Amino acid sequence: LTTASSLGVRNYGNGLSTVSFRGTGANHTKLFWNGMPVMAPVTGVYDFSLFNTAFFSNAFVTSGAGALEYGGGTIGGTVQLINDPDCSYQNKITLSQTIGSFNTSRSNMKVNYGKETLSGSSSVFLSNAKNDFTYINTTKTGNPEEKQVQNRQQQYVLMQSIESWLNEFDRIYANLWWQKNEEQIPPAMYVASNDETRIDSALRIQTGYTHFATRYKMELKTGWSNENMNYTNPLSNIYSYTTQSGINSVAKATFYLHPKLDF
Repeated sequence: LTTASSLGVRNYGNGLSTVSFRGTGANHTKLFWNGMPVMAPVTGVYDFSLFNTAFFSNAFVTSGAGALEYGGGTIGGTVQLINDPDCSYQNKITLSQTIGSFNTSRSNMKVNYGKETLSGSSSVFLSNAKNDFTYINTTKTGNPEEKQVQNRQQQYVLMQSIESWLNEFDRIYANLWWQKNEEQIPPAMYVASNDETRIDSALRIQTGYTHFATRYKMELKTGWSNENMNYTNPLSNIYSYTTQSGINSVAKATFYLHPKLDF
């Protein structure tokens, strides 16, 4: 996205990544999954570091006035994440495993299946990073070398897509996206431990119907999402839980005046 568009990505360490268009703020950028808005509890700013790009078949951006098609709050632009099932009707399994420093491991499995008019894909992703690196603690006498504690990050993702062609003109489909992120927030160098944690979880479900014709295309889709954020800091006696749910429905018709023109 950063090399093919006017979108700017800002990374804030190992845990927060935001995007913006042409000088606008990150809160002016809307994120969509298969045409359904992805909500962000409390802040309204989306942390793109929580998304695994291996699950999505395509991604594209819309900037400027063209983004207003997707509703208010899109002054900067929109980012669309697409995960269509593989329509090649081939049964295959893709596995990947990554192991890195500081007890880091990432496992990914994707299964594509299809037969005649039915196709689908199932993906699972597991990630674990202890991040127990060593550093020089300059706040203590003698500047001792210490190992970072309370810095584990874990992620679990399940994504399911399935579609069926009723005939050569009509298609129905369903998508599911479940994700959970557990993050320990490390203490300051002068604090022994604070047991500070943040847990984000989300469940998104979408169903849709598409009718194709020679001169037009009609699409109906509806989706439900639930987003949760649980932040705890026992040292400061902070226990915060935020939840947000929403339903989004879209009806869209595209008419073709000419093979190269549509509205």
